[in-house]
Amino acid sequence: ALISARWNLKSVQFFCYRENRGFADMSLSLVGEALLTVPQGWKDAVPNAVGWELNKGRKVPRCISLAQSMDPTRLAVSAADLNLKLMRWRALPSLDLSALSSLKCLLLGAGTLGCQVARMLMAWGVRKITLVDNGRVAMSNPLRKSLY
Repeated sequence: ALISARWNLKSVQFFCYRENRGFADMSLSLVGEALLTVPQGWKDAVPNAVGWELNKGRKVPRCISLAQSMDPTRLAVSAADLNLKLMRWRALPSLDLSALSSLKCLLLGAGTLGCQVARMLMAWGVRKITLVDNGRVAMSNPLRKSLY
Protein backbone atom coordinates (compact mmCIF):
# COMPACT_ATOMS: atom_id res chain seq x y z
CA ALA A 1 0.00 0.00 0.00
CA LEU A 2 2.86 2.39 0.79
CA ILE A 3 4.50 1.67 -2.59
CA SER A 4 1.25 2.38 -4.42
CA ALA A 5 0.45 5.54 -2.50
CA ARG A 6 3.98 6.95 -2.48
CA TRP A 7 5.10 6.20 -6.05
CA ASN A 8 1.68 5.70 -7.71
CA LEU A 9 2.44 2.16 -8.89
CA LYS A 10 -0.25 -0.39 -9.70
CA SER A 11 2.09 -3.41 -9.80
CA VAL A 12 5.57 -4.24 -8.59
CA GLN A 13 7.95 -7.03 -9.54
CA PHE A 14 9.83 -8.64 -6.67
CA PHE A 15 12.63 -11.11 -6.03
CA CYS A 16 12.94 -12.93 -2.69
CA TYR A 17 16.40 -14.47 -2.35
CA ARG A 18 16.83 -17.47 -0.03
CA GLU A 19 19.91 -19.41 1.00
CA ASN A 20 20.20 -22.93 2.31
CA ARG A 21 23.25 -23.60 4.50
CA GLY A 22 25.02 -20.54 3.11
CA PHE A 23 24.45 -21.31 -0.59
CA ALA A 24 21.94 -19.85 -3.03
CA ASP A 25 18.89 -22.07 -3.37
CA MET A 26 16.73 -20.99 -6.27
CA SER A 27 14.05 -23.55 -5.42
CA LEU A 28 13.40 -21.58 -2.21
CA SER A 29 13.73 -18.16 -3.87
CA LEU A 30 10.70 -16.43 -5.36
CA VAL A 31 10.25 -14.17 -8.37
CA GLY A 32 6.87 -12.64 -8.96
CA GLU A 33 4.66 -9.68 -9.57
CA ALA A 34 2.26 -8.19 -7.04
CA LEU A 35 -0.77 -6.16 -8.05
CA LEU A 36 -1.35 -3.30 -5.67
CA THR A 37 -4.76 -1.95 -4.75
CA VAL A 38 -5.19 0.89 -2.31
CA PRO A 39 -8.47 1.82 -0.62
CA GLN A 40 -9.82 5.35 -1.04
CA GLY A 41 -8.36 7.87 1.40
CA TRP A 42 -5.17 5.87 2.03
CA LYS A 43 -2.89 8.62 0.67
CA ASP A 44 -3.94 10.89 3.53
CA ALA A 45 -2.54 8.38 6.06
CA VAL A 46 0.94 8.11 4.46
CA PRO A 47 3.61 10.24 6.20
CA ASN A 48 5.31 12.91 4.11
CA ALA A 49 8.89 12.17 5.19
CA VAL A 50 10.76 8.99 5.92
CA GLY A 51 14.33 8.58 7.20
CA TRP A 52 15.92 11.96 7.91
CA GLU A 53 14.63 14.21 10.69
CA LEU A 54 15.32 17.76 11.70
CA ASN A 55 17.57 17.84 14.74
CA LYS A 56 18.41 21.35 15.94
CA GLY A 57 17.49 22.72 12.52
CA ARG A 58 19.70 20.33 10.53
CA LYS A 59 18.77 17.19 8.62
CA VAL A 60 20.76 14.43 10.28
CA PRO A 61 20.07 10.74 10.88
CA ARG A 62 18.56 9.87 14.22
CA CYS A 63 20.70 7.38 16.10
CA ILE A 64 19.74 5.33 19.11
CA SER A 65 21.83 3.15 21.36
CA LEU A 66 20.74 -0.48 21.48
CA ALA A 67 23.38 -1.42 24.05
CA GLN A 68 20.90 -1.61 26.92
CA SER A 69 18.43 -3.74 24.96
CA MET A 70 21.21 -6.16 23.94
CA ASP A 71 22.59 -6.63 27.46
CA PRO A 72 22.63 -10.42 28.15
CA THR A 73 21.49 -9.96 31.75
CA ARG A 74 18.49 -7.87 30.72
CA LEU A 75 17.67 -10.28 27.90
CA ALA A 76 17.65 -13.20 30.35
CA VAL A 77 15.38 -11.33 32.78
CA SER A 78 13.07 -10.32 29.95
CA ALA A 79 12.89 -13.92 28.65
CA ALA A 80 12.03 -15.21 32.13
CA ASP A 81 9.38 -12.51 32.57
CA LEU A 82 7.87 -13.35 29.18
CA ASN A 83 7.67 -17.02 30.16
CA LEU A 84 5.85 -16.09 33.38
CA LYS A 85 3.44 -13.80 31.51
CA LEU A 86 2.64 -16.61 29.09
CA MET A 87 2.05 -19.00 31.99
CA ARG A 88 -0.28 -16.49 33.63
CA TRP A 89 -2.14 -15.88 30.37
CA ARG A 90 -2.50 -19.58 29.54
CA ALA A 91 -2.82 -21.47 32.82
CA LEU A 92 -3.30 -19.19 35.81
CA PRO A 93 -4.81 -15.75 35.05
CA SER A 94 -5.03 -14.88 38.76
CA LEU A 95 -1.24 -15.20 39.24
CA ASP A 96 0.20 -11.99 40.73
CA LEU A 97 3.63 -11.68 39.10
CA SER A 98 4.57 -8.49 40.94
CA ALA A 99 4.00 -10.21 44.30
CA LEU A 100 6.26 -13.09 43.23
CA SER A 101 9.04 -10.81 42.03
CA SER A 102 8.99 -8.82 45.27
CA LEU A 103 9.31 -11.91 47.51
CA LYS A 104 12.49 -12.44 49.55
CA CYS A 105 13.45 -16.06 50.23
CA LEU A 106 15.99 -17.53 52.63
CA LEU A 107 17.07 -20.97 51.45
CA LEU A 108 18.89 -23.11 54.02
CA GLY A 109 21.08 -25.66 52.27
CA ALA A 110 22.17 -25.60 48.65
CA GLY A 111 22.60 -29.33 48.18
CA THR A 112 20.79 -31.48 45.65
CA LEU A 113 17.33 -30.45 46.86
CA GLY A 114 18.26 -26.84 47.66
CA CYS A 115 19.68 -26.26 44.18
CA GLN A 116 16.49 -27.49 42.56
CA VAL A 117 14.34 -25.37 44.89
CA ALA A 118 16.45 -22.31 44.04
CA ARG A 119 16.07 -23.01 40.32
CA MET A 120 12.30 -23.32 40.67
CA LEU A 121 12.09 -20.10 42.70
CA MET A 122 14.03 -18.29 39.97
CA ALA A 123 11.78 -19.82 37.30
CA TRP A 124 8.73 -18.49 39.14
CA GLY A 125 10.19 -14.98 39.15
CA VAL A 126 11.56 -14.66 42.69
CA ARG A 127 14.40 -12.14 42.35
CA LYS A 128 15.86 -12.04 45.88
CA ILE A 129 17.11 -15.40 47.14
CA THR A 130 19.64 -15.77 49.96
CA LEU A 131 21.42 -19.13 50.08
CA VAL A 132 23.00 -20.36 53.31
CA ASP A 133 25.20 -23.44 53.09
CA ASN A 134 28.62 -24.31 54.45
CA GLY A 135 29.05 -27.70 52.82
CA ARG A 136 31.44 -28.74 50.10
CA VAL A 137 30.62 -30.23 46.74
CA ALA A 138 32.29 -33.57 46.18
CA MET A 139 33.65 -34.10 42.70
CA SER A 140 31.47 -37.20 42.38
CA ASN A 141 28.16 -35.32 42.37
CA PRO A 142 28.38 -31.87 40.73
CA LEU A 143 25.68 -32.87 38.22
CA ARG A 144 23.06 -32.89 40.97
CA LYS A 145 24.06 -29.42 42.12
CA SER A 146 23.13 -27.06 39.31
CA LEU A 147 24.22 -23.95 41.23
CA TYR A 148 27.77 -25.31 41.61
